[in-house]
Amino acid sequence: MLLKPCFGWASSNLDSLVGFMLLRAFAKINLDLRVLGHREDGYHEVRTILQAIDWWDEIHLEPANRFEFSAPGTPEDETNLVVRAVRAYERLAHLTANVRIKVTKNIPIGRGFGGGSADAAVTFMGLQRLFKRSGLQNG
Repeated sequence: MLLKPCFGWASSNLDSLVGFMLLRAFAKINLDLRVLGHREDGYHEVRTILQAIDWWDEIHLEPANRFEFSAPGTPEDETNLVVRAVRAYERLAHLTANVRIKVTKNIPIGRGFGGGSADAAVTFMGLQRLFKRSGLQNG
């Protein structure tokens, strides 16, 4: 399972104690990978059999007064898949995600282990839980 949350409590610069989440985004290995063809959007259609493995990045999520993102060793701008996931969540949920996200990378970047994609997926799921749990749906 890609989402293994640890819930806790931390004080922040908000007025009260707020919850945080520490999530694990697991790496995967491809047991079989077939490229089926080129799509119009520039990506390829693929068929794969994959297995999650016991190797993960950690995603720390907590409410904040504005969006803050850090992921040492990776781009920390709009090209990062985690930032793209946040922007997609904001569009779909019709809110501004005032959250602090820190990614601790353990999965090597660009080696085919799916770390960036897993980080983005887990961040998106974490945002759903965080905003639902804290009653911050209206941003």
